[in-house]
Amino acid sequence: MRITPEGDALVEKRCAAQSEVADRILSTLTPEEIESLNVLTEKIIHQCKDMGARGERKHGRHHRHGKGRGCRK
Repeated sequence: MRITPEGDALVEKRCAAQSEVADRILSTLTPEEIESLNVLTEKIIHQCKDMGARGERKHGRHHRHGKGRGCRK
């Protein structure tokens, strides 16, 4: 199976758009804050992997966060 040239172009366009949004979101942070965010994010990712987290729902149920807000999948 191969991606078509049109699909490849779409992937490139999508990645560029996501990168632009991420840059705009992070632009409010200092370089030190971005480094702290990266370190904390890596710690969370490693912990999730250690726990076997794969982003899948178990038993068809989903937990709820406080005040009625739920996570989106």
